[in-house]
Amino acid sequence: MDPKPPVNPPDRPDAFSEALAERTHENWMAARLAQGWRHGPTRDDAKKQHPSLVPYSQLSKDEKDVDRIVSAGVLDAVGDLGYTVAPAGFDVFREYEFIASSTQFLTERRQSSSQTYLTINTAIFVVFGLLVKEAGLRDVALAVASVPLVFVGLAACFVWHTTLVHFRSLISWRFEVLRELEQDGAMRGSRKLYSREWNEYLSRKGRNVFGFSRLEGKLPFLFAGLYACYLATMIYLLMRT
Repeated sequence: MDPKPPVNPPDRPDAFSEALAERTHENWMAARLAQGWRHGPTRDDAKKQHPSLVPYSQLSKDEKDVDRIVSAGVLDAVGDLGYTVAPAGFDVFREYEFIASSTQFLTERRQSSSQTYLTINTAIFVVFGLLVKEAGLRDVALAVASVPLVFVGLAACFVWHTTLVHFRSLISWRFEVLRELEQDGAMRGSRKLYSREWNEYLSRKGRNVFGFSRLEGKLPFLFAGLYACYLATMIYLLMRT
């Protein structure tokens, strides 16, 4: 086993690293005091005296660097063992679970929204059929009755498409966050489902978003095209009269 070279202390240690170095010194000092050591001008093992038995703030830079090296080595060892250090109260698994469940909720809302707009557009075309079959409207009368419905349908398609784009961006961003969380050391040993779905399934099929089919994205344009064709037909019939 080859030992690692000593860790060089950072020139400007962050607050956490510095706090850990200070705690390292406090633990060392507490252990020494418990063994009967006392502060002295020079180290004297026989008299159990040591000049570093003072608060961390009173240590010289070189003495602080010793504690920083020790604390940095501890952090490296923790990382080598596959663990990460996080603030108290932070739970990667809970955050992952919360984001996954809320993303599923947004996906269901998107599906419900698409179903609503699909129903609206289908109902409009049913009304078109009723105007012709039941009301018996023709030519000018049919055009006058249909034009408002066409514009309502086009407006619905625009809102539908805008809603899908919004949900697509928001949900895709959330899945990116989930994939990043799966790379966290706390997720070591997990199946990393979203990362695997992306790498092993979606990317191979040329898709760049989670949970969206090409048909779903094209439906607003399909209905808008039908409205445009219907409107063009009505204009043609008016021009013939």
